[in-house]
Amino acid sequence: MKKIIKATVFIIVFSVVAPLTFSTSKSQETAISQIKKEYDKTIENEKNYKVRTVKINSSHEMSYLSEGDSVRYYTENEKLKKVISFQYTEVEGYSSRWINEYYVKNGKPYFIVETKIEEDNKKLEKPYVIRYYFSSDEKLIRVVEDGIVYDKIDNTLVEAGFSILEQFYEIRDLMRNL
Repeated sequence: MKKIIKATVFIIVFSVVAPLTFSTSKSQETAISQIKKEYDKTIENEKNYKVRTVKINSSHEMSYLSEGDSVRYYTENEKLKKVISFQYTEVEGYSSRWINEYYVKNGKPYFIVETKIEEDNKKLEKPYVIRYYFSSDEKLIRVVEDGIVYDKIDNTLVEAGFSILEQFYEIRDLMRNL
């Protein structure tokens, strides 16, 4: 009798939880697929965008960019479509160069790629790449760090996602103030 009750409880729990698990995964994959399509569309139309490059100087007082860094803005009909920042960082004698690409739809980033190309003044043989995928409400839904896929977003990834979004909005606001 106990085995029958346990089996029944298992079947009930599985029949409720499994569809939720699979539907979440399916909706996540649908969102990722839409992001990839939007990315492809942005890349395809890039040649038609108006491009403006801004060199950062000390008067900009940016927290994520330093003097000498630059930002390239891609717009279509005054709407921001893509931003690329070229950044140099130095902390406690450790330096690195990054190229960050922010892909934008309706004023919000949906896909961000961070690429470290240099470390301690030496070009990396293989760039270190982190990709962030965001839903339309700016919720981080996937991170791919140097080829490793993270679909379960823990607090560390949430913080990284928040930080990269914060960088985007600071860089976007710089463009508005020019």
